[in-house]
Amino acid sequence: MYQGIERKVRDALNGWFGRGRVESAEPVESGVFRARLMDGGLAYAIVAEDGSVIIDEREAAY
Repeated sequence: MYQGIERKVRDALNGWFGRGRVESAEPVESGVFRARLMDGGLAYAIVAEDGSVIIDEREAAY
């Protein structure tokens, strides 16, 4: 079950930012994942109750 959610989050992040731009994605609390991007930025993904994934925030690295 958990691997399916993690895969869904990675697929959503890759769809949003493009393949190869997401370095890692790790859970930070229940239903919230933090992704480190290849450009040094951060993205947050929230898994909603209906199972959809919402990309909530992105901090660009400068």
